Amino acid sequence: MGLKAVMQNTGSPGPIGATNPSTGRFTGLQAATVTKTGAYTATSGDFTILCNATTAAFSVTLPTAASQPGRLYNVKKIDASANAVTIQCAGAELIDGANTKVIAAQYSNIMFQSDGSAWWIL
Repeated sequence: MGLKAVMQNTGSPGPIGATNPSTGRFTGLQAATVTKTGAYTATSGDFTILCNATTAAFSVTLPTAASQPGRLYNVKKIDASANAVTIQCAGAELIDGANTKVIAAQYSNIMFQSDGSAWWIL
């Protein structure tokens, strides 16, 4: 999966426990990160997709929202070129009412979440 909870069993009361809800501490999340330089289709193992469009503009395609209910993706453009990164949906699905969203500026990002029928910008 793209996100993984990191647990520490301390025996102290905490919000999340590995085997007993009243023990352990939640110490953080680990998220899968990939860097892409050309057209890419997000996978169920991705969370952050770093996009380097120095060579050319390209698209990142989100999987169908229906196949990924609750899934989060964070797409970020990391280069300073004028080449844009376009995030597009599979088929006729929408992201906040549009089929595509564009990231044009370096260090800009968009985080998406599926509700099981569409993608939403958070």
